[in-house]
Amino acid sequence: MKSTSNLLTIGLATVALGLSACGAPEGAGEGPGVGPATETFSPEASESAGSASAMPTGELGSGTFAEYSEGAVAVTYNPSRVPEGSSAQVDLEEAEGSTTVSLSVEGLEPDMMYGAHVHVGACGEDPDDAGPHYQNEQDPETPSTNPQYANPENEIWLDFSTDPEGNAKAQSSVDWQLREGEGRSVVIHAMHTKTEEGEAGTAGDRLACITIR
Repeated sequence: MKSTSNLLTIGLATVALGLSACGAPEGAGEGPGVGPATETFSPEASESAGSASAMPTGELGSGTFAEYSEGAVAVTYNPSRVPEGSSAQVDLEEAEGSTTVSLSVEGLEPDMMYGAHVHVGACGEDPDDAGPHYQNEQDPETPSTNPQYANPENEIWLDFSTDPEGNAKAQSSVDWQLREGEGRSVVIHAMHTKTEEGEAGTAGDRLACITIR
C-alpha cells in the first residue's frame, strides 16, 4: 500500500508540472505589451493619406479640367462642352490702377461659342459656388441684369469661340483693380453674354470654372 501511495503522489505532481508549463490561454492575464498586435489609429497618418486626394489639379489659374475634387483648380460641370482632359490658363495682371485678364483654352468642343467672366468666389462642387460676376460698381439688386452694372466695363467679360480643334483665346482690360478676396475665378458659360435690359450679363449654364486666386 505504501508503494501505491508514493506512485499516486508522483503522478499528481507530474500532472501539475505539465499544466504549469502549458500556461494560460493566449492573451489571458497577460501584462501590457504582450499578446496579439492591435491596429493603432494615427491622426497624422490619416491626414497624410487624405492629402493625396486633396491636391489641386494645377497651379492657380492653370489646370486640366476634371470633375470636382477638393483643391481642384479647373472644374468641369458639363463634360460634353468642356471635356475632362481639356485645359485652361488664366493670366491676371494689375498695374497702375488697371487690370488685364487673359484666357486661353484647349480641347473644348470645336466651333462653339462660349461666355466667360470673372466671378466673385472660388470654384466649388456646385456651379453656383463661384458666386455672381465680379462688379467694380456693385448692383444693389441681384441677380444683376441691368446694363448699367452688367456690362464689360464694370465686369470682366472673356467671351470666345473655339476653332476646329476646340482652342481659343480671349483678353479683357479694365481701368480698375479687383478688391482683396474677390474676383477669385473665371467661369465658362454656354453662350456669348447678352447685353439687353433684363438679360444683361447672362450667358446660359455654367459649364466650367477655373480658380485664379
